Amino acid sequence: MVFRMGRKDAEENDLPKLTHGDSNTNMIEKVQGFGFNRREFVTLMGSHTLGFASMEATGPQGRWTQNPHVFDNSYFKEVLLGERSKFLKTKAEILLATDPELRRICEEFAQDESLFFTEYAAAHVKMSELSQEQNLLSEFDEASSKANGGYIEPQIE
Repeated sequence: MVFRMGRKDAEENDLPKLTHGDSNTNMIEKVQGFGFNRREFVTLMGSHTLGFASMEATGPQGRWTQNPHVFDNSYFKEVLLGERSKFLKTKAEILLATDPELRRICEEFAQDESLFFTEYAAAHVKMSELSQEQNLLSEFDEASSKANGGYIEPQIE
């Protein structure tokens, strides 16, 4: 598989948009409608380990984890704490903590950061490339830069 550098359409996309008003069923249905399974939904929710809920949010209630600048598996540890967590909990986090299947996945990721990283990478690529096959750029010039499964550096004269 050739690594693709990214999308050239930085303006609009068809990514699923979850809102705080979505019901639990609606959240899962939206994500499944875009071809993601329940495990990938949980995996992608792990992105909340980074950042804040909004630009105006400050303090522990505006973020999902202790350190919103480090990508790790702490989001899942906080989800599993439920009401004992001092950080932000939306309907999505409550769903992850209370649905038996989703909770089991959170437990796996909370215990095995490497597993989370591996599955997150695949789910992130899938999300990034969603319905954008025609817009994906390749780091390779397909016609001239591949040889025997490798890359040939262009000759500069």
